Amino acid sequence: MHLFIALDNCIVKYKVNFSREKILNIKKEILENCVHFKNRRITTSVPEAFEIDDKYIINSKVGTGINPKLYSLNYYEIVYPNIIKLIDRLLNGDATSVIEIEAYKDEREDIKNKIDKSFDEFYKIDSSDKKSLKYKINEINYLIEEANINEHERKVDEYVNELIDSIKLTEMDRISIRKANLYFDFFGDEAKESFVRKLV
Repeated sequence: MHLFIALDNCIVKYKVNFSREKILNIKKEILENCVHFKNRRITTSVPEAFEIDDKYIINSKVGTGINPKLYSLNYYEIVYPNIIKLIDRLLNGDATSVIEIEAYKDEREDIKNKIDKSFDEFYKIDSSDKKSLKYKINEINYLIEEANINEHERKVDEYVNELIDSIKLTEMDRISIRKANLYFDFFGDEAKESFVRKLV
């Protein structure tokens, strides 16, 4: 697998080296330790819409409030870190994924920060606004439940660093932009478009 990187005055060709077995092991560890279970509640009039594995369902009931025809479901949605998609691209031969892996930042908000924000918002609600107070209390309870189910979740950053260290780039060759443009002029737009798709 080769990676092409455009610099100011040339294009550098790198050979991408990694152990497939090691990358798969890192992916496995991320899936075991870094997935997040998000507390979800949905209401619908179509029970067939619940295509959810039974082991992730917290509770369900028929009839909500004054409408006996509504179905409600409380379940955990599994949220995978986006790094998993990048690993799959790498394993499938997409060399450009290397650049995105090196720049990867886990943008998932920490659940404890969400709880703190909800408490801050709760204390700002007027005491006479019973509806808003009840809504915010329920939200806080949902977040606390979510925090409890994810208490053993680990940060993905340590695995990303291991992943980056497992990928080696070896410079194979480089060509000036001028020569590259002569090549494209000779072989035409199709060759240029094919190459640009590989370029970062």
